[in-house]
Amino acid sequence: MKKKKILAMMMALSVAASGMPVTSLAAETTDEVSFVFSNDEIVVNKNATGFEITDTTLKITESGSYRISGSCSNGNIVVKKRLQV
Repeated sequence: MKKKKILAMMMALSVAASGMPVTSLAAETTDEVSFVFSNDEIVVNKNATGFEITDTTLKITESGSYRISGSCSNGNIVVKKRLQV
């Protein structure tokens, strides 16, 4: 649990250090796909493509705008890197 808090803090600091306004991250867009984690499942707000859900594992396979919230004691988020040719 301690590692997760440290990682979250490091990510927040890197966003702040980059000069990116944090408030822009909170604004919901119409193309945004929202995921809510719980210990039993991941709930998505709309029918969309670019991701796969298996139990409490979310795999993002395409670029897009995603919002992730909730909590899960044994969940995973995997982001597939797209190679540029």
